[in-house]
Amino acid sequence: MSDSGPLGDAGASTAFREAAALLAEPWPPVVLRALADSDGMRFEELAAALPEISEELLGETLSTLEATDSLERVEISQHPPEFAYVLTDRGAELEAICRQLADWVDTVPEEERIIVVADDDRRVATMHTAWLSGKYAVRTAHDGDETIEELGPEVDVLVLDRRMPGRSGDEVLAWLREQEYDTRVVMITAEEPGTDLFDLDFDEYLTKPVSEAEFKSVVADLIERGEYDSQLQAYLARQSTVKALQAAQNENDDVTGDDNAATSPDDSHQPADADTDAFKSSESGGGS
Repeated sequence: MSDSGPLGDAGASTAFREAAALLAEPWPPVVLRALADSDGMRFEELAAALPEISEELLGETLSTLEATDSLERVEISQHPPEFAYVLTDRGAELEAICRQLADWVDTVPEEERIIVVADDDRRVATMHTAWLSGKYAVRTAHDGDETIEELGPEVDVLVLDRRMPGRSGDEVLAWLREQEYDTRVVMITAEEPGTDLFDLDFDEYLTKPVSEAEFKSVVADLIERGEYDSQLQAYLARQSTVKALQAAQNENDDVTGDDNAATSPDDSHQPADADTDAFKSSESGGGS
């Protein structure tokens, strides 16, 4: 069995090529595996052991394997005539390679996702990178120019600090969209958001500090969102913008309400008006 190695001097060995061809069909490897775990099986025994295969398909598979010298029929009874299917040395070799190939396929990692984490606060950048490193390939940058150097069409998600030295996050974002890279962007900042967010083409907006669970969830969501069509992506991005502005407005309302409660206790009984005009006018007038 000189061809037993997966690769020979001239490339793939004969056994390897035959095993790969067998794996292209669903049932030959299954039958080989069943026979490898036995000293031989009659047709009825194989049919009972492999109920997912019809008897007709099992017969065709056995004929194919017999034609390739992977198994042979051995007479086990003359009266009545009965035969058992037994793996040949060649069949045992192919079955072992099929098993190795199947194990290798199971261990091949999914396509590696690339994330760029950009933040001028090195402690924050290190923390965010650590949160993602176990699952993604992470590149780190600490200013706008470094961020642009790390970006490319292969990057799936950019975690972008809005205020950085050199080029700001807004400028990096504008540059990125000019390149027409299919990169999802989560903008993250300690600043309170304003209506200028409607002029920025990001996908998600987070206000620091951000919890690890929320951070990981947003990145995972953006990777999945990269498979959506452009209209749905634009809709979800607009939702994120409005949500960020509403959260900031609600926080301001809470602070104002606390101040009013301190100075005018009787006002606590009056209904508070929701100040949404800024959101409506901004949403109708700008695009992300």
